[in-house]
Amino acid sequence: MTRTTTLTSIGRPTRCSPHRIVERRWPRRGWVSRGWVAAASAVLLLGSALGSVQTGAPSAAADTLYGHDVSWPQCPSPGGYGLPMPPDTTSFVVLGVKKVGVPGSPGTTDDPFPANPCLAAELAWATSRSKPVSAYVVAVFPTDSQLAARGTLGPWSATTRSGRLANLGYDEATEAIKDMTAAGWTPLPKMVWIDVEPRSAQPWPTGTPKRIAENRLVIQGLMRGLDAARLTYGFYASASPWTDIVGTWKLPAVPVWATAGTRGSSAAAAMCDGPSFSAGRVYQAQWYDDTRDYDLTCPAYIASPGRAFPPSDGSDYNGDWKNDLMARHASLQDLRVYRGTATAGFLPPQVVGTGWGGFNLIDTPGDLDGNGTPDVIARDKSGQLWLYPRSANGWLPRTSLGSTWAGYSQIFGPGDFTGDGIPDVVAKATSTGRLYVFAGTGTGGLGAAQLIAIGWGSLSPILGAGDWDRNGVPDLLARYPATGQLFLYPRAADGTWLPRVSLGTGWNAMTSFAGIGDVNGDAVPDLVVRQSNGYLWLYPRSETGGLPRIGLGSGWNIYNLLM
Repeated sequence: MTRTTTLTSIGRPTRCSPHRIVERRWPRRGWVSRGWVAAASAVLLLGSALGSVQTGAPSAAADTLYGHDVSWPQCPSPGGYGLPMPPDTTSFVVLGVKKVGVPGSPGTTDDPFPANPCLAAELAWATSRSKPVSAYVVAVFPTDSQLAARGTLGPWSATTRSGRLANLGYDEATEAIKDMTAAGWTPLPKMVWIDVEPRSAQPWPTGTPKRIAENRLVIQGLMRGLDAARLTYGFYASASPWTDIVGTWKLPAVPVWATAGTRGSSAAAAMCDGPSFSAGRVYQAQWYDDTRDYDLTCPAYIASPGRAFPPSDGSDYNGDWKNDLMARHASLQDLRVYRGTATAGFLPPQVVGTGWGGFNLIDTPGDLDGNGTPDVIARDKSGQLWLYPRSANGWLPRTSLGSTWAGYSQIFGPGDFTGDGIPDVVAKATSTGRLYVFAGTGTGGLGAAQLIAIGWGSLSPILGAGDWDRNGVPDLLARYPATGQLFLYPRAADGTWLPRVSLGTGWNAMTSFAGIGDVNGDAVPDLVVRQSNGYLWLYPRSETGGLPRIGLGSGWNIYNLLM
C-alpha cells in the first residue's frame, strides 16, 4: 500500500500510500499502515454487527459498507503529517498499530517496531462515533541485532536461524497486541490484517528462494502470534510485492484485503471477484486519492472471518501449529493421528478413521483441494487413487484421482515440487524406475505425468522430507537397499537436481520412514524412522546437518503404514 510521494513546500506529502509509510520518497507498494487499518476496521465493524463470516458461499450478499483506514500520518504535527481523519459518515475504520517505514527510526531492542503515537487518540475518535474498528500490523523483516535480541521470544526453539526468525514474527504480533492494549483497545479487535509490503527503511530480503523462505517464517510467526491471542488475521498486499517477498505462497483459507490503488471505487469493487495475490478470498478492497484511503466490503463478506487453519507442510492435522504423525493399525485397520508436541514427541493417538485396510498405499500430500487444510491420498487394490479431503471440522467426501495408478511402486507428496505454490504428487514407475511429478491443480486434481528423473528403480523408499539443505526448495530422501545408504537428493533454486549427499549407512535396519517436517519445534524439517524391532526414532536436524537421534518409544510394529 505504498506510493511514491514527495513533500510539498509546507512539509506535507501530496499523497501517501494506503497505510502511509511516509518518507521523502517511498515505493508505491509500501504504505501499509493506512490501507490496512481501513480494511481491518471494516472487517471488525462488520464482525461486531453481523456475526460470523461464512467460509463457503454466502446465503445472501451483504450490503456493501464503505470505510477508511487511518494511521500515524493522521497525527498532528510534529507527531505525524496532520492528514485528515475520515468523515463522520464513514461506516468503519481500520487503525494502523505500528509506526513503520520511517527512515532513521528502526526502533529499539525493547520494541523494534514503534507504535503509532496517535493510536489511542484515533481509537477514541472512532469509538466516540460508534464506528466499528479493526487493526492492521505491518510485517517487518528483522535486522541482525533485532534477531539476536528478540529471536528467543516465541514458541519455536531458538537453536536455529529458522526458529529465531519465526519467533521474531511472533514477537511482532506480541508487541502489536501490547500496543493495542496500552491504547485502551479492550476487548482487542476481532480482525487484524497483516500488511506485507516492501519497505525502504528496513527492507525485505528478496531475489532467491532461500530469502523468500525466511520471509515466510517471519510472517508465519506473526500469524501464529495473532492466532495465539485468538485474533482472526488476514493479509493486505498486492500481487507483485507479495510475489517479491513470499513467492508463490498460496494460503486459500486466509482472508485478503486487496487494493486498487488510484483506480477508484469501481476498480476496488471489481477486486472482490478475485483472484487474489495469495489465493485467499477477498473480503475487503481499497482505493485512494490524494486526501484519504477508502475501503469497501465485498459481497462475500458477512462478518469477521473464521479462524484460518495454520499454514503447514501437510502434517498439522489438528491446526495447533505442530506437526503430527499418522499411522494405520495393521489388524484393526483404523487410521490414527499422533499429535505432535513440538518438543520431539507425540501425544497418545486419536482414531480419525476406520476401514482403511483396503488400501496398499496412503500418504499425506498437503492441501490438494485448496481449502486450506491438509488432505490424504490412498490407493486401493484395483489401482484407483483417491483424494480424502479434509476441512477444519473433519473429513469431506472422497474424490477419484484416476484408476491407472497400479503401475507405481511409490506415490507420495513432496510438497510444492513445481514451484507454483500448490502441493504436488510424485510417483515411481515400477517397471522402469522413472520418477514422475503430477502437478497439483489447487482444486483437488492432478496434472499429467512429467518425467523428473530416471534410474531410481533400485531406491526404496523415496520420500519428500521438506527443504533439508535450507535453500528454499523441497528435496527428496531415498535409501539404496543394496548398501543400506540413505541419500539426500537436493534440488537447486531452478528445480534441477544437485549432486546427491550420503546420510550414512545402516538404514536397512529401518522398516518405515516418515518425512513429516519439523517435529522438535525449531522450524527445520526432521525425519521419523521405525526400526525393525518396532522402536521409533526421531532424527532431528539443524540447518547445517544432523543431530543425535532421539528415541520415541517401542511397540510401533502394530502399524503397517506410517506417514
